[in-house]
Amino acid sequence: MATRTIKFRGKAYSTNGDVTVTLMFNGNQVYSGAVTTVAENTPNKTNETDFLFTFDITTDITGNIPLSVAVTGGDLVFDSLFGNYSGKQVDNTDPENPVVTTAPENFWSDLNTNSAESDGKNNVEIDGIAQIRNPRTDEEANGEWFYTIPNGSTLTCDYVIDANKIVLE
Repeated sequence: MATRTIKFRGKAYSTNGDVTVTLMFNGNQVYSGAVTTVAENTPNKTNETDFLFTFDITTDITGNIPLSVAVTGGDLVFDSLFGNYSGKQVDNTDPENPVVTTAPENFWSDLNTNSAESDGKNNVEIDGIAQIRNPRTDEEANGEWFYTIPNGSTLTCDYVIDANKIVLE
């Protein structure tokens, strides 16, 4: 078991100050504070997100993990979570002597594999109202979904952390 750092991807919008996020992960509050905020109205659709904050878990946490994101002071577009220990990069130029160029603790990637059925966020609700996935294209069906959480609202879901994507050595 190793300590795994998780990066929260999203984008905050407010024309009136900073957006504050409180993140509950697996029943624990892992973040509460202001995040970098764009001083604009929230766009109808965006695919542009940034890493807003980090928190630590351990590599033994896998499966469908309860997650809630409470937002105040503006809107937040939530994309995904990235974590280290989710792969490694190897130079196989010499097949007899492969060289690890990026070790697992420095390799960052999505924590699950997206499909038409799930982007790793299951049972998504905002303020208790189920959010329906309605892809318009194959790319949207198999990609990350972006959920806009309005000011004063809370998104809840079961966030999938795939044990098969954990690489320790």
